[in-house]
Amino acid sequence: MLKGIDVSEHQGRIDWERVKGNIDFAILRAGYGRNNIDKQFIRNIEECNRLCIPVGIYWFSYAWNTEMARNEARYVLEAIKGYRVDYPISYDLEYDTLNYASKNGVTIGKRLATDMVKAFCDEINRNGYRAMNYTNQDFLLNKFYMNELTNYPLWYAWYNSKLNRDCAIWQYSENGQVPGIPGSSVDMNYCYEDFLKEDFTLENATTCNVDTELNIRAKGNVNSNIVGKIPAGERFRIKWVDSDYLGWYYIEYQGITGYVSQDYVEKLQMATTCNVDSVLNVRAEGNTSSNIVATINPGEVFRIDWVDSDFIGWYRITTATGATGFVKSDFVKKL
Repeated sequence: MLKGIDVSEHQGRIDWERVKGNIDFAILRAGYGRNNIDKQFIRNIEECNRLCIPVGIYWFSYAWNTEMARNEARYVLEAIKGYRVDYPISYDLEYDTLNYASKNGVTIGKRLATDMVKAFCDEINRNGYRAMNYTNQDFLLNKFYMNELTNYPLWYAWYNSKLNRDCAIWQYSENGQVPGIPGSSVDMNYCYEDFLKEDFTLENATTCNVDTELNIRAKGNVNSNIVGKIPAGERFRIKWVDSDYLGWYYIEYQGITGYVSQDYVEKLQMATTCNVDSVLNVRAEGNTSSNIVATINPGEVFRIDWVDSDFIGWYRITTATGATGFVKSDFVKKL
């Protein structure tokens, strides 16, 4: 069990050098609403990255429909570009969210609240990060259809001496005191899931010629049972080609395994290093002055996501550990 804090500009200017010895992780508010970046976020994440304090992120929602929630996820993704994020990115929908929506003529009921969580979290997951839902017991019981949110780890606010349900992270106090955060209380958390050791699945394929969903079948034929569905445009991993089912790929998508017809599969461009003796630096932007956000060992496989016209001679890539950034094309061999 790991101990951590979650912080925002309300904690003021934090002395992270002092904080480091008293916590195992920190969850930082990136911002709120329509791209309002937390006043301390940049400093907080730069300090945590510098001091190797594992960080997660949360965004306080002021959305009142699914598209606004999805846009909030995009604001987060933009805010964290070039920084290391170790823990999940959380969606924070609270009473203030409901009140703000009401002032704008919208009542957020159980159906809409659940769909907003899914819109935010799916956008985060789609971009290679891990999404998490923050909530308390009232929302859990009365505001969400929790049976539809089991794909997302739960960050649970319950201010009590004993935890009353399973969760990934328990926010157990809002009145903690930590050296380095003077004169201000801070939220305290216990983490029960080892996010730092999770295996990242590097997707190597996407759908093609699919309007809505691609069926995943138990066996490689159209008469076999459907065991899952892949929405059009989603990425997944081809695990192998089975000689018993020619014309089909055995794949994995969000923990579901099965077969899909190769007629509806587009392979993504995978690559490895070349002319690299030690490590290949992955940078936040396509230039050698940009921050190094990750490294790739010689011979490791990664995915080329796109070529950015702003950075000629560089590829935007995703590493086998889930880090994203840019690598110079001189050191890349396409597979």
